[in-house]
Amino acid sequence: MWLSRNKEHKDAQDQGAAELQAIRQSMAMIEFTPDGIILDANPAFLGVVNYRLEEIVGKHHRLFCSRNLSESLAYQQFWQRLRQGEHFSDRFPRLTQDGKEVWLEATYMPIRDDQGSVTKVMKIATDITRQVAAEHMHESYIKAIDRSMAVIEFNLEGEVVSATRTSSI
Repeated sequence: MWLSRNKEHKDAQDQGAAELQAIRQSMAMIEFTPDGIILDANPAFLGVVNYRLEEIVGKHHRLFCSRNLSESLAYQQFWQRLRQGEHFSDRFPRLTQDGKEVWLEATYMPIRDDQGSVTKVMKIATDITRQVAAEHMHESYIKAIDRSMAVIEFNLEGEVVSATRTSSI
């Protein structure tokens, strides 16, 4: 019976390792200490931010952030909440090595040890820079239309809900 449970545990560990390897091969991934120091990153992540691994290991996550963000209270609270075990999924603007903005849809996941302490933070991300740029372009078109044309919105009863004013150009 002990041998059977031990084999099941080993099979589960092997399955977990295989799943992590699949994620590493298909997604941009980076690992941090609970304080935000970079431990490791896979080639997909390094390609997005245009760094080599030896250029980032041992440096803080703020390397990828604007100065305004990295000096903000919200940024400090973000890392504090990660240290406490909270995870985050959202869209995040980040900076490449040459200062170019990229957008990542990412999940930051605290990893806990057997005692429940956060030992590291793993981030899995997808580069959505093109998608965000297309959304911004679409928003610009809508704003331009709103500024240059009269737009009237009606409800189903035919009553005016809202109307824009045109500016004389």
